[in-house]
Amino acid sequence: MAKVLEYKEYKGSIEFDLEDNCLFGKALFLDDAVIYQGETIAELKRCFEESIDEYLLTCEEIGKEPEKQFSGVFNVRMESSLHRSMAHRAVKLGVTLNALVSQACQWFLQHEYQPSVIHNHNHKHVQYIYRFTNESEGFSGSDYSISGVGYDRPRSQSESKKAAAAEH
Repeated sequence: MAKVLEYKEYKGSIEFDLEDNCLFGKALFLDDAVIYQGETIAELKRCFEESIDEYLLTCEEIGKEPEKQFSGVFNVRMESSLHRSMAHRAVKLGVTLNALVSQACQWFLQHEYQPSVIHNHNHKHVQYIYRFTNESEGFSGSDYSISGVGYDRPRSQSESKKAAAAEH
């Protein structure tokens, strides 16, 4: 759930001040600072709407466009490896990096965004060595190796000592 107020296609932040025990916010994407405050969410919302109405009336009286004009230029910070991959993909597609980023943004806005849950897990690759000595089964005394993935869990001190002894 977004933590913004909306009124007449304008958006405003919802913030709080623990020292003054009040809610406050500011209208977003406007040229001038429009701030509001309240003691309850209902009061904050009412003050936001009144502030927007007052701001629009003032802008109309002085002949000013209220919404902030976007230049179409902004900086994007990303990992250098992602920057490199995007630049390589742009060259492969025969477009500029700006065009590729713009197309990616357009695609993002046209699709419903579902935040993904990222979970991390740790594992290590281990090699299990089994010694088969039963020659009647067709095995000689040589080692047989199986690779796999083992999931680590914290070991107790006694488990660590047993594991170290078994490796030697």
